Order: sequence, then C-alpha cells, then structure tokens
Amino acid sequence: MNNRTACVDIRSVTAVYLIAYLLVLLQVLITQDPPMPAEDALGYVRLADNLVHRNTLAVAAVTTEPSPFFPPLYPGFLAAIAFVDERFRTLLACVGALEFNPIENTCVLEFGSAIYIQIGLSALTLTLIWISAFVIFRSTVVAAISVVFAWGTGRFSEVAVIFLTENIYLPCFAAASLMLLLAVRDNRFWQFIGCGVAIGLAALTRPSAQYASYAILFILVATGVSAYLSCKSTKVLVGTMLFVVAYCGTILPWMVRNHLQFDHMALTKGYASKILVERLSYNRMTWSEFAITPLYWLPGPGEALAKQLFDEVDYRRLGFSAEDSFYRTGVGRDRAELAGMFSNEADRMTHLLEDRLMNEPVKHILVTAALSYRGMWIVKYWSLVAAPTMLFLFARCFWNRSWREFAIFLLPGLFMLVFHATITSNVHRYNLILIPGMALSCGWLVVRLFDMCGISARLSRRIDNVKLRAD
Repeated sequence: MNNRTACVDIRSVTAVYLIAYLLVLLQVLITQDPPMPAEDALGYVRLADNLVHRNTLAVAAVTTEPSPFFPPLYPGFLAAIAFVDERFRTLLACVGALEFNPIENTCVLEFGSAIYIQIGLSALTLTLIWISAFVIFRSTVVAAISVVFAWGTGRFSEVAVIFLTENIYLPCFAAASLMLLLAVRDNRFWQFIGCGVAIGLAALTRPSAQYASYAILFILVATGVSAYLSCKSTKVLVGTMLFVVAYCGTILPWMVRNHLQFDHMALTKGYASKILVERLSYNRMTWSEFAITPLYWLPGPGEALAKQLFDEVDYRRLGFSAEDSFYRTGVGRDRAELAGMFSNEADRMTHLLEDRLMNEPVKHILVTAALSYRGMWIVKYWSLVAAPTMLFLFARCFWNRSWREFAIFLLPGLFMLVFHATITSNVHRYNLILIPGMALSCGWLVVRLFDMCGISARLSRRIDNVKLRAD
C-alpha cells in the first residue's frame, strides 16, 4: 500500500457524486419498478403519514397514539419530503388510510420527488465508498473500481425505490466507518465528532447501530491508551470523549422523549424480545442440520447441491418458505407464545435470556457462527469473491501493519455482522453495510491482478489525476 497521506478536493468529490447519481438514476430507470409500499415499507409510510397529518410518530393507520417501537429519523425524513411535495403527501394520505390494502390497491403510484431524493442518498453512499477507497489505498483507480463494483450489485437502486431505513442507514454507517478511520489516523477532533454524529444518526434510523457505537468506542479507547503509553499523547483520548459527547448529544433528545412519554430511557421499547425470540428459534436446529449449513447457505449452487445430497428433513427448516422453518416458526408461533406468556417486555427478555439462551450457550455461539456465515453472502455470486477477499485483507492487518487502516474501516461492519447473528435471524438486508468493505476489497483485487499483468501502471497514469495535498 502507498504510505502517502492523501485527501481529495471538493471538486473531485462533487464530480464523483454527480456521476454516482446519474449511474443510480440510470439503473433505477432500466431495472426498477417502484412498488406500492407493503410490509415494513408500509409501516414506515404510515409512520410518516401520522407525522405529517397528526403530528405523532405512530405506526397504526390514522391514529394519534404514539409508538415506542420505532426510531424517528427515517419517518421524519419521509415526512419532511411530504411537507414540501404535495404529490408525495397525497400518496402518504392514501396509503396511510384505514381502508388501504396493498393487495387491492386503489392508490395512484405517484411518488413525487421522494425516489429522486433517495437516489441522492444512494449516490452519497457510493461517494463515501470512493472517498474511503482513496483514503485507504491512495489510488483513484482502486476508488473508481470500488464504486463500479458497489453500483454493480444493484442494491442501491433497489433501496432507492422502496421506503426502508437502508436509505439513511447505509450512508450514515459508511460515514461513521470513514470518520473512525480518519480519527484513528489523523487524530483531528472534528473527525471524532463526525464519527459520533454519524453513528448517532445511524442509531436514530436503526436502533441496533447503537451497539456499533460500543465497538467504535472500544477501538478509540484502545488506540488512545496505546498512544498514551507509547508517546504520552492524550489527543486520541480527548477525541474519544468528544466522540462520546457527539454521539450522546445526537441520540439523547429522542431518549428523553421516550422517557417522558413511556417512562423508558432508551431509543426504542418493546421490540427487542420480538427479534430475539425469532433468533432463538434457530437454536432448535439439530447437529445434522447444523453440519449442512455451510453448503445449504452457500450462494449459487449450495442449496441445489444440498437438496441432491441430503434428505429433505435435514435441510427443510434452514430455508424461509417451509411452514416449519426456523424463521417462520420464530416470527409466527414463538412470538405469539411469548406474548401470551408475559405481559411486559422485561419479563419476556428475562425468560429469553435466562431460560432459553443461557441454557445452551455453546450451541448459541455455534449457531451464531453459522448465521454470520449466511449473513455475509449479501449479493449472491459476487459475494463468493468479495467476502473471502475482504476477510483475507482484514486478517492481513495482523501481520502487516500497513493494512491497519483497512481493518479499522471494516471493524464496525464486521462487528454488526456477528451482532446481528447473535440476536436476530440475520437476513441479508441487515448486512448491506458490508458492501463498502467488499467493494474496496474487489477494487484492490482487480488492481492487484492488473499489477500482475502489467496493466496497473499504465492505467494509473491515465486515471489517477486527483490533486493530492499533504496533511
């Protein structure tokens, strides 16, 4: 890796953003047909509709009863669009009506500016990928190839046309990872503050991101202690305190709201048990089923091969469609039973943790490893190359310190991969935050292959024209 410290100027970033926007817009126009909101998307649209028309964050149709389940940022984002876009506001009112049925839809699919604004957020994530690749590898060639790979997954155009939290969560998490890398490398106070604000906004979009803040805090504390012991520098430790202040300042107003309205000083209330009971369903798998997971959950030919090699009873419950699958059992029967057994969230969580999880801690760890394995295959065939390359480069930092920056950039996403597998069913959607790391890994891999073929030097002379300045 090139050891020069480099950054990009605003003109380069602006050009990348505009190109990324056009690429995502083109992909949306060619490959996507924006669907009518349903399931989770319907919930967020109704949250936004109640904010706009009833000034309340409530998930039920046409109600003023506030909800403790959902964080505010994404519904607030949709509501802000509706305040200035009458066509989108009309759609919210129609979809949010009591009589609305996604199957027998009577609403006009007129999204106004909402899709175009969400395309802008996807372009922002691609731009952050470009900046991250340039900061880590000091090469616009790697950066450009990384963006092409990320765009080529098609995930950003898919996200842009549906109303889900990924639209805000992905750029916020990418920004937090980039700010963490810069804070550890450059030790500038604004970088620590930026990291705290970014991960705070991610937590206000998807509450599980609050646990990524603990991983980030651990990295910063470890770096700060190391810096103090080696050269008596307290700059990183001071920056870590600024990170904590910025993060807490970002999430605290919403926690105070929940305390005042629901007597619960937290980002959300009542949803943890619904997710954990779904995850604990997977702990019922037999050891025969566990042994098959590496093949069955392998993207591409894995499932087909498993069906040829094993009896149906050995793999049926590992999928999502069978009535007795672990996923459908957890979402359906187990949730209903838990709700019938206990009337409050504290008792439900106590039962799940003490009576179920702690009864089989070793099995829970092993099943978590299997679900982490399933969760990292986020883009089918591409992941077969991207995920192993990413893990190889992450491991490389342990014997080559010049790769430490890349490892730091990856750590929050990898932590969330394992965390999601520990407490949720870890569906692929939860781990789209790994796309930046995988795209950077593929960018590096392609340039490495170029080097082996003697192509990279010639390509760099033509493309690598971004102005550098020393820090």
